[in-house]
Amino acid sequence: MRAPISRPFSKLAIPLTAAVVTGAGVLGLQGDAVHATRQEAAAASCTLNVPATISISTPAITPAVTVGADCAAAGVVFAQWDARREDGTVAHQYLSRWNKPDVQWNVFDDTALGLRTWLPAGATTGPDPALAKAGQTEATVPQNTPKTDIRLKATGQLVSWSFVEGCKTTFNVFATRYAARWDGYVKYPGATAGLQARPPDHSSIIYADYATTDSEGKASMTINNSGPDLEWRVWISDAYGLTWAASSAWKPVNDPC
Repeated sequence: MRAPISRPFSKLAIPLTAAVVTGAGVLGLQGDAVHATRQEAAAASCTLNVPATISISTPAITPAVTVGADCAAAGVVFAQWDARREDGTVAHQYLSRWNKPDVQWNVFDDTALGLRTWLPAGATTGPDPALAKAGQTEATVPQNTPKTDIRLKATGQLVSWSFVEGCKTTFNVFATRYAARWDGYVKYPGATAGLQARPPDHSSIIYADYATTDSEGKASMTINNSGPDLEWRVWISDAYGLTWAASSAWKPVNDPC
């Protein structure tokens, strides 16, 4: 804050806690006014809007990250958040400064996966843009603490099915996931693959069976046919710190029995 100054009026000097030179002259803020300004800032807020989840499927992405309208309403001229990994280290920083473009958040496919917690690193206000230009601030505004979970994208495919004796159907599924090393998708061993079915009217979903994919990312499941004209799909379960859940398109499978 600018050092207190005084401006003589006749023989009387009036102390100013802060001053701004504007087109109208010098505006003074008395101590009570500054106290009120700080109370207003404490009652205000500055919000960072970040995606709750990020699914990496390309070498680089730029997630939409913005500050909320409440920041401008509170008169915030500078705000910063530090995104920390679960071990406490800083992975990313986001800065918002008055009259300057916000810093973008670029996420590359070789970034460490897992949860990011955006911790407040300061949001300060200025009562007038001219004061902000001078690098002076008046109060600190509370900030939010959002979280973002970063994982790889996975896919599931219902490759084929065949009917076996006893009114049963064997389904063959295949799972893949994105890999930074190859900038594309690779086989996904150890994934939990489930089979889901639904009637033509889509009134319900039946969880029929599940299996773990082998070293080739494949799995097979044999199901007792429960009725004609069902639609089927494969569903890949999410894996904390690695991949998000995924599912294939629904495919009609007629019951021959």
